[in-house]
Amino acid sequence: NGAALTFAIVSQPANGTVNLTNASTGAFTYTPNAGFSGTDSFTFDASDSGGASNTATETVTVNAPAVAAPTAANGSVTT
Repeated sequence: NGAALTFAIVSQPANGTVNLTNASTGAFTYTPNAGFSGTDSFTFDASDSGGASNTATETVTVNAPAVAAPTAANGSVTT
């Protein structure tokens, strides 16, 4: 109907935190708990000024950080 929407976080994810950075656009930041990788989800609500609203679940995939390959250097050992 063209009414402006307002977004709100309903429930936080199990493995991180969500912060709504702009309630009028629904922009958010997700910060995973230390060491977490996998899928996580949270619930948010979108409502308009006419009182209509809908709740939805957003799923986020957190990839494990790349692990640097070990490096070796030439050297000598004396015993």
